Order: sequence, then C-alpha cells, then structure tokens
Amino acid sequence: LRSYFKAADFDFLALIQSDPYSIVAGPKSPYKDLRGMLEYAKANPGKVKIGGFGTCSGHHMAFLDLEDKAGVQMKWVSFDGGAAAVAAALGGHVDAAHTNPGAVMGHVKAGKMRVLGIASENRLDVLPDAPTYREQGFDLVLFQWRGVAMKAGAPKEVKAKLIQAITQAVATTEFKKYMVNTNQFPLSLTGDAAQNYVLKEVQVTSERLKKLDLLK
Repeated sequence: LRSYFKAADFDFLALIQSDPYSIVAGPKSPYKDLRGMLEYAKANPGKVKIGGFGTCSGHHMAFLDLEDKAGVQMKWVSFDGGAAAVAAALGGHVDAAHTNPGAVMGHVKAGKMRVLGIASENRLDVLPDAPTYREQGFDLVLFQWRGVAMKAGAPKEVKAKLIQAITQAVATTEFKKYMVNTNQFPLSLTGDAAQNYVLKEVQVTSERLKKLDLLK
C-alpha cells in the first residue's frame, strides 16, 4: 500500500490515543532497568539483542531513536508481530522486547516480566513501579498514535462536523472506560494540529530511512 498512498492523500481529523513504547525483559535477562542495559550496550557494541515488530516499523524507529540518544549500538531482531517478540524475551532468545505496556501487562503483573523503561511523559498509574526513559537519563517521549482520517479534499464544514462528533465520542464514559480497559492513553490533537503532527512524523521518519538506505 505504501507505493499507492502517502500521508498527504488523507485529512487527519483527530489523533485520539497514544500508546507509549516500552522495553521489557524476561526472567532470564540480567538487566534490571534501561540504564543498566544501555551501559552494558555502550561497553559491548552489538551484543544486546532487542526483539520487536518489523523492520522500518514504528517500533524499529523508536528503537533507533533510543540508540541515537544513548549513543549505543544494539541489534534489532525483527519479528512478524509484537507477541512473538515478547515470547522470545520470555524464553531468553533476545535480551529484551520492544513493545507497548498493554501487550505485557499480564506478564508483568504475574511477575514473569519486568519493565526496563517506558517512553511516556510520566509514570503510568497502571504500572507505577516502571520508570520512564526520562527518569533514567534519556530524554525521549515516544508512542504509537491512533486516530481518524478521511480522504483529502473534503469541504471544511464537513471536516469540522466530523471533528466535533469525534470529540464528543471520546468524551463519553463508554469510550473512557474502553481506553482504561485496553491500557490506552488519551491524545487530543484535531484538525490542523493532527495533520501537521502526522506530516512532520512522516518527514522525520523518511529522512532517517534514507540515511539508513532503507528508503529509495
């Protein structure tokens, strides 16, 4: 689909959910927190293996952001899905998994995994013992976003009416309950703010992929 569509083909009406990235380790991993893992990675380039979904995915890009910020070189191990990466970390086949909090909440609460770091602004209420990247000296806030878009070119009044309806929907008790039950977190960007956010992210990501020779 990437060859047929580009971000400018859409009007992004609203970004309504954020899902922060996190790095989690299984019971066989020697790492207790993100800082300790990255200290080892700095002294041992290429030795730390991080499993995650896909090459050139959002998870991969966030992993590269962390490498850059920490000044380390690690090994990205690509999996077809996040669950496979988590399973590999549980089995000790990779040192840690790059995932989202909701995907591992059950494992963490059961004591089978530990969160090394979460790339959120602040600690999450659902994981109060899990430190953020920032707390450990790495000034990064990174998350997947979800929202609503439509084909570009609709009349302004149509987009305004849809944005109003979306805003009302996300304010309902039912939607807020859904967000809590699925471990999602609110993101409130609409109209031009949403469009500009997406286009900026596409620009930054495209530039990075070109430098890595992953995008022609």
